[in-house]
Amino acid sequence: MAGFLDNFRWPECECIDWSERRNAVASVVAGILFFTGWWIMIDAAVVYPKPEQLNHAFHTCGVFSTLAFFMINAVSNAQVRGDSYESGCLGRTGARVWLFIGFMLMFGSLIASMWILFGAYVTQNIDVYPGLAVFFQNALIFFRGCLLKSPKVKPVAYAFQNGRLSVLRQHSDLQIWKNRRAVDLRSLLKSHFHFVIFNL
Repeated sequence: MAGFLDNFRWPECECIDWSERRNAVASVVAGILFFTGWWIMIDAAVVYPKPEQLNHAFHTCGVFSTLAFFMINAVSNAQVRGDSYESGCLGRTGARVWLFIGFMLMFGSLIASMWILFGAYVTQNIDVYPGLAVFFQNALIFFRGCLLKSPKVKPVAYAFQNGRLSVLRQHSDLQIWKNRRAVDLRSLLKSHFHFVIFNL
């Protein structure tokens, strides 16, 4: 019963190849999430300018989420895996600790925004829009951070075929999809290419 969804696949759209555009689409969606979170909070601050309606200290959650956003963006996925050429001052362990601190700040801000929503607005029987604005700002920034740190399609090797240099692309699980079936990258290279691989 545990593997009953193993053979289930969503229908694929043949008209658009999303595998090549995944990074660009993820970046645009992440930017929209970040912009929307801050837009909601700025709207609440304009509509409720009095400290009795929206305490100015409640903006602290959004500031810490934004700080965590910059901390998470400062570390690439290659540095976390240890694949980059420049290891930085602390190497792979330092990159992982920095990323962990960034996600902890972001998650802590999300929890604090929930506390603000329920503690300062829902239980007090007052207008809850400022509390919802604080929560949605932090939730959207949190989802934005999770979206950009998900595995991405990246070039992994260069191959010479018929005197031409081509870039081979693969998904994060070391497989490429060709003709609707998974083909192991190593077996594909061994059988079809005379190649020189430069790991990126």
